[in-house]
Amino acid sequence: MKLISINDTFKKIKVGRSTGYVLMKEDPTFPKTVKISLRRRAIIEEELEAWLQQRVAARDSGNDEWHKARVAARNRKKETQHDERPAK
Repeated sequence: MKLISINDTFKKIKVGRSTGYVLMKEDPTFPKTVKISLRRRAIIEEELEAWLQQRVAARDSGNDEWHKARVAARNRKKETQHDERPAK
């Protein structure tokens, strides 16, 4: 079993820190962290690989529910922001 740091995890999946933390918080299928010390956490590399394979399979089957939910939430946010703009 190999542990990788949170930052290395984000580098491996090619996302920035803020996007990575969103994934950790909002995607229930994202691998859980392992507490290494008081202030250090890591992710099991094999679990990350399995998660990536699951994401590819979801993409290939057209059944990426998490991504669809994120896009819908982003669109709702844009609509709300648009509705709140003052009329000129």
